[in-house]
Amino acid sequence: MTPSVWQALALLACAALAACGEASPWTALVVAPRKDVAGQPESVGLFRSLEDCRAAAVAKLAERGWSGDGSYHCGYRCEPHRDAFVCESMQR
Repeated sequence: MTPSVWQALALLACAALAACGEASPWTALVVAPRKDVAGQPESVGLFRSLEDCRAAAVAKLAERGWSGDGSYHCGYRCEPHRDAFVCESMQR
């Protein structure tokens, strides 16, 4: 393939990834009770709406047995940064 074909494919891949990010801007984050773990957030996944994010986070807490003591947040347009997530905004 010629360099221009590779450039076009790279641009298409970037556009596709950007579109996927826009379609799922909410990241569900759950945190274990302090007695179990050091309290680092764990990403549950990406979701298209705040409501879907909340439902997935609550379900993950229940699955882990953390419903009473664990916590969750839904972050809007998050990026992983070291051992945490940096988000434009956070909702519960």
